[in-house]
Amino acid sequence: MKNNFSKVLSIFLIIFLTYDIISSAYLYYHLNIDGDITKIVTPILWFKDVLNDPFGIKAVTQNFEYGGAGRFMAHVSPLLWFQYVFNLIYSVVKNPIVSIYLCSSLFVIIIHLSFLFLMNRFIKVNLKFNFNHFLLLLCLTSSFIQYNKFYDSFGLIDRSISYVFFYIFPILVLAFYYSVFYIKYQLGDFRINIFTHILLILLSIFLAFSGPLIQPIVFIVTMLCSFAYLFIKEDKFFKRFILNKNILFHFILMLALCLYAFYVARFNSEKNFDVSLIERYKLLAKGIIHICTLNFSILIVAIFFSINLFFIFKLENSYKFKVQLFWIALFITTYFSLLPLGGYRPYRPYILRYDTLIPVTLLIVYLVVYSMVFILNQKTNLPFLKYYIVLPILFIAFMTIADKKIAKEENACQHRSLYALNKNKKDTILYVSRECNLGTWQESDLNDPYTQEMLTTLFKKWHVIEPFQVIK
Repeated sequence: MKNNFSKVLSIFLIIFLTYDIISSAYLYYHLNIDGDITKIVTPILWFKDVLNDPFGIKAVTQNFEYGGAGRFMAHVSPLLWFQYVFNLIYSVVKNPIVSIYLCSSLFVIIIHLSFLFLMNRFIKVNLKFNFNHFLLLLCLTSSFIQYNKFYDSFGLIDRSISYVFFYIFPILVLAFYYSVFYIKYQLGDFRINIFTHILLILLSIFLAFSGPLIQPIVFIVTMLCSFAYLFIKEDKFFKRFILNKNILFHFILMLALCLYAFYVARFNSEKNFDVSLIERYKLLAKGIIHICTLNFSILIVAIFFSINLFFIFKLENSYKFKVQLFWIALFITTYFSLLPLGGYRPYRPYILRYDTLIPVTLLIVYLVVYSMVFILNQKTNLPFLKYYIVLPILFIAFMTIADKKIAKEENACQHRSLYALNKNKKDTILYVSRECNLGTWQESDLNDPYTQEMLTTLFKKWHVIEPFQVIK
């Protein structure tokens, strides 16, 4: 009877996971091409400076400010992706509009799958679990990728492709970078081969000059490791691990690169410190309240996690989990306390938004998923474990129902506008419909001559319009 239930559960979870990934891919295909990705991929003059000064040498030596200073990797990544991957897809598909959205959706689905891979990578080093628990891990992790009702609370993968490149992408790369050390620590392995050395060095360079959240995260992790080394005397193995020449070299290199990139970012012309620091902390407090009361997703996740904690604290082997809970709580507290130091953005009025919340959200997802697998992995006669599996299944179902996918019509207007441009092979001047945004943030941006020139350049590059045509 038990074997039959296990087989049925496996089939059900495989079907659900397949549906979730396919429906997510369909959703990603129907997301709009936003107003920043067109500027970066063209690229406009505003962003050419950062591409010509990848490591900020000109900014530092000439005291020169420009857009995106210290963010070279975040700009060059979408530029290269929408150039080479788009050309590859277009060579096969031969339809420029389909190629644009396939290029965008392919990157996002890779991010989606990488998120599942990394969650499994971090958890499996601590726990040995069976196939059904592995499937539950993937299903539960995937259910946190929200695009509808809970998007403003758990918006891990942004609706705008440009923000995917700037936020979740580099953060997942950083998670992979740290997973190398985390796994070695858990396994007690100090050795790093030459291939891993080279990979870690390249990742350090990439990460230091990528998304805006990478440097603060590295600073916090370094600070917490230093704190653990100085004040946690019981864990002698950690002291030996952190002082190992291989480990220490990479930690120092990453810290040095991030400190330099952080200094370069001072020359970013997009920075805004007009709002006073005290006012920013007040806004952060409002932002935390706003996120927590925006919808009931936080409450549901808190209830599910609290039930898991209640069960775990009854187990005798829960010490390791409690230690991780302590350090994660300390990281989150430190992260919130430092967030206002990054300045103010008008489009992020409360400092805290789903995108700046991503590091915290990822850690919460890790705790929730890890706690579930930890409980399911227990070999004990405690009565609650017999029916516990029902709880994560109900939670997954709830999160999935709440996240009814965005309809295909979400970007149908943008599709129609692009196809209208592509079908017109005769007119020299093409007038774009103002019905919706077309590679812009607002429809009104299409009236700007500079935006028209940018779209003309980009759409020629993407084979949407002919070389002699101009957008108006």
